[in-house]
Amino acid sequence: MKWSLSPDDIAKVEEGQTRNVIRYEILRQVDGEGDFELAGEANFQKESFVDPKCSPNSSYIYQVVAVKNEDSKSARKPRQRESARWCNGGTQSEPGSW
Repeated sequence: MKWSLSPDDIAKVEEGQTRNVIRYEILRQVDGEGDFELAGEANFQKESFVDPKCSPNSSYIYQVVAVKNEDSKSARKPRQRESARWCNGGTQSEPGSW
């Protein structure tokens, strides 16, 4: 799946400055039921994620959260639905984006 970088995720941080986005958390909900759980993380300046733990015949809804530090996270981005057939490093879809 793909998303747009947070406006606070800048490529170069000036000396003495603190990076505003240190990573992204990718949250997953299975078949539109239950709570969102952490599916994985992506480093700053990364705009995509391949879910290694999805299974065939299931659908998933993902949310992406920009993380400044453990106490400061962005609001969750709108939901994005992906089919399992695009997971596990197999054939890539034309993912939706935010």
